[in-house]
Amino acid sequence: MKLMAMEESYKSVLNKLQVITTEKEVFSEDFQKERDDRSRLAGENIHLMEQLEATKQELAVVKGRLGDRNKEMDGLRTELMEARKELSAAEEEIAVKVAQVKQYQKQVEAYKQQVEQNN
Repeated sequence: MKLMAMEESYKSVLNKLQVITTEKEVFSEDFQKERDDRSRLAGENIHLMEQLEATKQELAVVKGRLGDRNKEMDGLRTELMEARKELSAAEEEIAVKVAQVKQYQKQVEAYKQQVEQNN
């Protein structure tokens, strides 16, 4: 009877050992999966960080080009303002010349009439 009790105790310990071994295997697999996931995520993170750095560099280049374009636009804006001033001055000069021509035309007409009256 003692032998049977020992055998039952042995079977119980053996069963517990099998359960523990099975749990250990499951935990080992889970641990390995987590390790693999972390490794994969670390690789993805490195890749994303490289992409981010490349994007930052590209943004810096674009900002530089944009700054250059803004300077160019400022220069063009200044040129346009100067050209408008010149155009305004030219229009005023043309208006003066047109007024002078009209005045001369009136004088010519007056001279014509005098000549016609004298003939």
